[in-house]
Amino acid sequence: MLLMFLSRFRVLISGLSIALFIVLYGFFSMRYVPLSIPWLRLVDFSFWILSLGSCLAGFLDLYLFWRKSPLISTLLITIIGLSITFFARLLSVFYSLLMTSFSIQILGGSLIDKESFVITTGAVAGSFLILGSTSIHTIYKEPIIFLKSSTLYDLMNTLRNTPIVYGSVRELSNDYYIIH
Repeated sequence: MLLMFLSRFRVLISGLSIALFIVLYGFFSMRYVPLSIPWLRLVDFSFWILSLGSCLAGFLDLYLFWRKSPLISTLLITIIGLSITFFARLLSVFYSLLMTSFSIQILGGSLIDKESFVITTGAVAGSFLILGSTSIHTIYKEPIIFLKSSTLYDLMNTLRNTPIVYGSVRELSNDYYIIH
């Protein structure tokens, strides 16, 4: 029930997280010397706001359409945006933890140098992909279908219910095969 209510605002959530990120990033860049320690800590908070807001909007979008829309549609753009945003944040955190021997705080401390900053900027591209795809889904009330295919739900059920034998080809349905 709560997810259905929140899914009405997924474009707003994604757009506000991007707007808040831009405002905070601009303010911190004017106030502090870029790539200094205080700047990196504050910009890290703005990247967390961007990542969490965009991932929430993307998951809400998937929640609405994963059972009824084909995978080869604009829903795939949402999945790609979610993956980019999530893995950019995750890689930045792991990089920072490894470089500091696990002695930093994750929130507000996972940007430690130029490399971790560059890794995290991938989250911006993923966030714009999520904003674009959720906007399209909101305007047209469903994803735009590129190719008739099975839904993500059907694919997950097929993979869950099919024992995969390594080194053979097993028929999953009339149209899809897994080759190992």
